[in-house]
Amino acid sequence: MSKKVCTNCRSQRRPKRLHKGTFVLECFLWFIGILSVAFFPLILLIAFIYTLYRAFSHAPQLCRDCDAPNMVPINSPKGKAIVYGGALEAK
Repeated sequence: MSKKVCTNCRSQRRPKRLHKGTFVLECFLWFIGILSVAFFPLILLIAFIYTLYRAFSHAPQLCRDCDAPNMVPINSPKGKAIVYGGALEAK
């Protein structure tokens, strides 16, 4: 993941990624699935599908400083205008 610039605070860092779903639910599904594998093997399949959903779902990239979801690549026209020109209205 390359560096991006925030159009809100002009921070030039790598964005942080927010995962969809909850880690607690994922752990709970795996825990229940492993405990009840003899009775309900379908729960393991559900836990596996939920893990894939969390891993591969497209989540917004947030600024590490202000948590705004409007990060743009530094080498894009808008990013270059923010970094070099200081203008937010790039075309």
